[in-house]
Amino acid sequence: MRDLIFCAGMTVFFLLSVCFLTREGRPSVSEEKKLTDRYPWSSIYISYIPLNDMTNALNSDDNFNKLVKLPPGEEVLRKFKGFLNQIKEQRMSEAVAFLQLNLVTGKAGYKKLSDRDGVIHVVPWEREEVEGIAEFSDRSLNRLLDYEKTHNAIASGVKEMTLTKAWKTSEGLIADPHIPPEKIAPLMKSVRQLIDQRPDEWKELKKQKNLFDKINKFKIDYDTSLQQIQERIGKEEGLEDLLNRRVTLPGDLKKVGDLDREWNEMIIKIAPLPEKSEPRTTQPPRPLHNLIDPKGPSVVPKQGHRKE
Repeated sequence: MRDLIFCAGMTVFFLLSVCFLTREGRPSVSEEKKLTDRYPWSSIYISYIPLNDMTNALNSDDNFNKLVKLPPGEEVLRKFKGFLNQIKEQRMSEAVAFLQLNLVTGKAGYKKLSDRDGVIHVVPWEREEVEGIAEFSDRSLNRLLDYEKTHNAIASGVKEMTLTKAWKTSEGLIADPHIPPEKIAPLMKSVRQLIDQRPDEWKELKKQKNLFDKINKFKIDYDTSLQQIQERIGKEEGLEDLLNRRVTLPGDLKKVGDLDREWNEMIIKIAPLPEKSEPRTTQPPRPLHNLIDPKGPSVVPKQGHRKE
């Protein structure tokens, strides 16, 4: 009788363990339901720009090492990262227009900008992988939207966005692993501009010595970095001309890209981080073109420098 009870108990334990292991790293049932509630067509559609942002975040070692500690875990994120790098385009016409994650069927697919038909390219992921990637993508999309809202509020100088709020909000965004490294420079450019736009607030901020010292150090470091990059532009023949027109030749694209990387690395080093955060290493992937003088015209034009 005791043996029978023992065997029954072990069977129940085994079944519960299997159920737990098969769910580990996957969204909970309630989380899956919340996702379907938020997406009326029961699919998440991720377009070109956020796909590019997710690629850059996952390709940053600092960001990736933090993201794998969150659901859906390292195995699924490595698979997603591999897919994103595989579909990375050489020409804009080859870019992926959107990735679809179907929350009902557990299937995924994508369409390219150059596709002429209405048939989706199927991605051979298992349901559990699609669910995990959907959870990560939903979280990333919301964090990226938070970044855009904050950046726009700082850049437009809305009254509610004080210098103190801009600084502390920027700290949180910079520490967020969902935000790719190359988004740091344009954010901090806007913070630097806001300092010049708020002389009265800047004067009042001096009463908060610790905070003022941090922001003032950033201000000095930013201006020094900007002067260094402008001197580099002035010394290299033809570089300033490249920055003021649309470039398409591979050699010109490389020069502009190298300059962008250099600028991003400078700003990442001086950007604020919450006190408990670890220092970031400088490895911004596929930088955007954001060398803008807060006191003058753009150093790099607003349009992209991508082959067409």
